[in-house]
Amino acid sequence: FDVTRAASFDAVRSWITELHMHAARDIVICVVGNKLDLCTEGSLPRAVAEAEARAYAQSVGAAYCEASAKLGEGVDEALMSMCAFLRPDQCA
Repeated sequence: FDVTRAASFDAVRSWITELHMHAARDIVICVVGNKLDLCTEGSLPRAVAEAEARAYAQSVGAAYCEASAKLGEGVDEALMSMCAFLRPDQCA
């Protein structure tokens, strides 16, 4: 979701509800707050607090990371955090 747009975070809740309805019970989910570069460059204010997003992710059993895809920061960490949720038999 875009950390500068609250509506995009609201959509995450809907997407995760859909995932839980249609995906396998042991699906691995990582909620990623993206576009951090817009906040750190001062272009746009942050609309979703990290604590709020992290608490939501935890409440649905998901990992949480923040990233700037534009700068390539946090992307690897997001993928690695999902790995922590995988069972060894899922990594083959």
